[in-house]
Amino acid sequence: MSDGTVVALLGPPGSGKSTVSAALASERALRVFRLREFAHQQARTNGAIADAVARTTDPLGWLPDQVAMALVRRALDNDFRLTPGRPVILEGYPGTQAQAIHLLLHLRTRPGIWFSVIELVAGIATTAERIGHRQVCPSCDTAHGGPRRPARAMPGTPACCARCGGELTRRLNDAGPVAAHRQARYRLRAPAIRAALQPARVPWYAVDAEQSEADVIQAAASAFDEAVHVTDLKGASL
Repeated sequence: MSDGTVVALLGPPGSGKSTVSAALASERALRVFRLREFAHQQARTNGAIADAVARTTDPLGWLPDQVAMALVRRALDNDFRLTPGRPVILEGYPGTQAQAIHLLLHLRTRPGIWFSVIELVAGIATTAERIGHRQVCPSCDTAHGGPRRPARAMPGTPACCARCGGELTRRLNDAGPVAAHRQARYRLRAPAIRAALQPARVPWYAVDAEQSEADVIQAAASAFDEAVHVTDLKGASL
C-alpha cells in the first residue's frame, strides 16, 4: 500500500467537479481539499493569509501562485496529511502550470506518494448551460468563502432547496462576464498544466462530462479507483 494518494480533480467550470468530489467523498470516504475554502478558513486565525485573501487583485479572486502554493503545502503537511488509506482529492487544483510543478516537487519530497489527475471534459455549450441553471443553498452549504456546491431544487418550487426548504441563490462568479472569463482561463491553462506533469508520467484520466450526472460520477469513480491502484508501470509513484 502507498503512503498516501493524491488525485487532482480538474475541469472547466460547470463540468461537475463539486458534484463528483462530493459523491466520491461519500462513496470512497476520501477527503476533499478546496483551496478557496481552506484559504478562508486559515484567514480566520492567520493575519498574513487574511491580508493576502483581502488584497488579491485578480479579477476572479484567485490568490497569487506563491500564496496558493504555501497554502497547499500547509494543507498536505497538516490538515490533509497524507496517510495510507486516506486519499485526498484536490478539487480544481492545480490551476496554473507553476502550481502543477510546485505540487509535483512537493509530493516528491514524500516517498511513496501516488499522484494522478482526473479531468472532467465538457464543451463550452454544455458547461455554459449548466452554469446558467446552477443554484446553491446558503443554508445547507456554509463553507468558508460562501456556498459552492450545486443544490437541488424542491419539486414544483424551483426557488427552494429540496434538502432544507431554504431559498436558493446563484454563485456570484456564475454571472455572465465572470463565468465566461473563468471558462477561458481554464481552457487556456489546462494544456500547460498537463504538459508540466507529462515528463513525470503522472497518470491523466479524461472523463467525458457531457454524460448524465450519474454516468459522470460512475466514470469518475472508476477513474479514481484505477488511480488509487495504479501500478509502478504507469509511473505514478513519486
